[in-house]
Amino acid sequence: DGNGKVRRQSSTMASSASRNGNTQHQCEKHALFYTACQAAFYMMCFRGYEGMGYYRRAVHQHQLCKDDRGDDTDASMSESQYADPDSVDIGPKRWKLICSHALQPLKYCLESVRSEFLHLAKDLDLFLDSSDGHESDEMQRREEADKFLDHLQNTSSLKKQQAQGDEQ
Repeated sequence: DGNGKVRRQSSTMASSASRNGNTQHQCEKHALFYTACQAAFYMMCFRGYEGMGYYRRAVHQHQLCKDDRGDDTDASMSESQYADPDSVDIGPKRWKLICSHALQPLKYCLESVRSEFLHLAKDLDLFLDSSDGHESDEMQRREEADKFLDHLQNTSSLKKQQAQGDEQ
């Protein structure tokens, strides 16, 4: 009946307002986290190719110095023209850690930044762990990276769908 429909709409609107209030509170409470994450995503959008190139060269150089010296001392790194990879770590483990954080930073990021970052992540294999020399594992690692990327894209598109539903 008409009254039941009004009650359902009213209940849905109250639930939506409560959800929006919780989301707003979460974003305000963790504003610094979301700001830092969005800044990192934004920087990767503009300098990601360059940054990942540098990072990968630094890792490679570090490994060469380590292999040549047979150790991991500061003396072997002082010959390198690159920073210690740990100090410029923008590798797959770091991005997975950030993007899969319980606070879901991509979900509350500007749509344009999120979209461009996810596009870049696919192009640069940001979620693909480096190879350890076993080609048989390469396909499995690539599948895992693709699943992770799909999950992030689906999670962020759900937010957009919910926001559109809340407006109606």
